[in-house]
Amino acid sequence: MNVRQNARKLNKSMKYRKLIILIFALLFWANGISQNRQNVFNEITEFIEKERKSYNIPNVVVGITNTDSILYLQNFGKGEIDDLYLIGSNSKSFTALAILLLQEKGILDINLPVKNYLPWFKYKSSEQSDNVRIIDLLNHTSGIPRKSGMYEPNSNIEIKEYYADILEQISPKNNNIGNYEYSNLNYQLLGLIIEQTSKKKYSELLKNEVFEPLNLNKTFATKNETEQYGLIESYQYLLYFPFLKKSVDYNDYTVSSGFIASTAENMCQYLKVLMNAKDTSQNLVVNQNIANQLFKPRVEKGSAYGMGWEIRKWEEFERFKHDGLTQSFSSSMLILPELEIGIVIMTNVNNLPSTIEMADGILRILTDKERVEYSKVGFYLRNSLPLFALWVLIVLFFRIKQWIRLKFPIGINKGVLSNMWLIIGVAFGLFWVIYFPVAFNTPLFAIIDYEPNSGYSLITLTIGIIINSLIGYFNKTRKHFA
Repeated sequence: MNVRQNARKLNKSMKYRKLIILIFALLFWANGISQNRQNVFNEITEFIEKERKSYNIPNVVVGITNTDSILYLQNFGKGEIDDLYLIGSNSKSFTALAILLLQEKGILDINLPVKNYLPWFKYKSSEQSDNVRIIDLLNHTSGIPRKSGMYEPNSNIEIKEYYADILEQISPKNNNIGNYEYSNLNYQLLGLIIEQTSKKKYSELLKNEVFEPLNLNKTFATKNETEQYGLIESYQYLLYFPFLKKSVDYNDYTVSSGFIASTAENMCQYLKVLMNAKDTSQNLVVNQNIANQLFKPRVEKGSAYGMGWEIRKWEEFERFKHDGLTQSFSSSMLILPELEIGIVIMTNVNNLPSTIEMADGILRILTDKERVEYSKVGFYLRNSLPLFALWVLIVLFFRIKQWIRLKFPIGINKGVLSNMWLIIGVAFGLFWVIYFPVAFNTPLFAIIDYEPNSGYSLITLTIGIIINSLIGYFNKTRKHFA
């Protein structure tokens, strides 16, 4: 009997020992995961701080979320974690969502022509504009050129008249409707469609249907609300440093294309909602049908753009992404649906390449891909233009000084070589203000507004080089004069 009792006690003791060992094993395993996660986040912190310093960025805020909670929320610089940033063209995602919510309610149909909702929507040829549907505005396949969306609405003109005047100048080449060309005007028109169909202000509809239901209590779609909360102080570069403080001026009619303001925490919450679209128990705003449309690219037209999102492959993963740039704010947001990870990066300076690089670097750390060193050559070349312009002005100064000392001798140069140099000089001067706007498909005034460092340098180079060439040509003291 004693033997049996001892055996039972031994078995019972062994069971407890196994249970204790299992508990400790689970604790060590959980601790290992926690430690590994902390190591990953430490590497991300080190990487972001290195990038921030290399670009001389005053402030960066980074958020990483999964479908359950925000995993990482960190501020870099002198700002605070809940500072308000303009999110630039990431605003388009909210506008697209609002349009799809109205369609869910039967208020509009994205497959119907735009003119059904905006009767004054008319290109130079009404035959072309009559075929443009709301979905074409959402996908940037309306035929509206990029430059048409870079003008600020004139407050002295009735808004419908303003947009009607711009549209009447549009004549899509080769019947370009259906082909992708990114333009802010598409989403400004969507903002007007939202107001026309819902009978509410764009900001009011977003607040009632998106911001409040999703608890985005620090996200604003009006300039007045944004100013009341207060944006973080923002900057533009002078040479390689953010010396120029910039107060961003914009019109409420352009908010739908690029001027919503938010915090990193709110944007993480927004990405979390989008990733949880399939979970109807948690998500009463974005259902799976809406998410599928947001993240569906226009592949039949060779476009990777969906509705407020760009859909491409990153390594072996599908990636939903968008970037945003204003005169003094930059941001990137992305989702890797297979890994259920969302990332938000916002800065208070006009340097979009920096947020794109940070997003890529964070993805490489999270997925344990090969780390890369990002070249800063483009940044330094672009911001070195003022030095080149200064050199041209110095040369011009000494040439004018010499000309004054000689009492402005003027003559007509008949030398072939001198004539050729004049033509080359004038052409080289004009090159700066013609080539760069064409190459970047951006009007010169927009370059000045978004990158004054470059814009004013281009103008200075053009004027300086041409005047230098003219003085050299008409200076009578030079050879080959009659």
